[in-house]
Amino acid sequence: MNKKKFIMSVLVVSIIWLVFPIPVYGLFMRFFGLLPPTGFRTLDLVFMIPNSILGAFIFVLIFFLAKGSKLGQNGLLYGILWFLGYSVVSEVGFWIALKYSPIMMIAGITSGLGHLVNGFITERLSKN
Repeated sequence: MNKKKFIMSVLVVSIIWLVFPIPVYGLFMRFFGLLPPTGFRTLDLVFMIPNSILGAFIFVLIFFLAKGSKLGQNGLLYGILWFLGYSVVSEVGFWIALKYSPIMMIAGITSGLGHLVNGFITERLSKN
């Protein structure tokens, strides 16, 4: 495992993981009347940074550990599996258990499409 490629992948995936949902939720607020969660403050975004870095570290680590398999060679497939196994499942769970609105659930699933981008980028960065 090349440490430089690994660290670069974690940084890029962290940024995408943190930034990608902002325009998605913004568009849903503008066009579908989605309301931000009550009690959400700007400071909460600062607390999401370590979470984003940790999630990106795990995302990239699993991809690098799977390097010898088909999964570790296909970033798009890897991103799809994260999208289905993480984003879709968690958003449907929030919709059921936490009574999220259907629009909030769809916005969350849509923002989860960032995993496809992350998979593609991680694959490209790991090859160079």
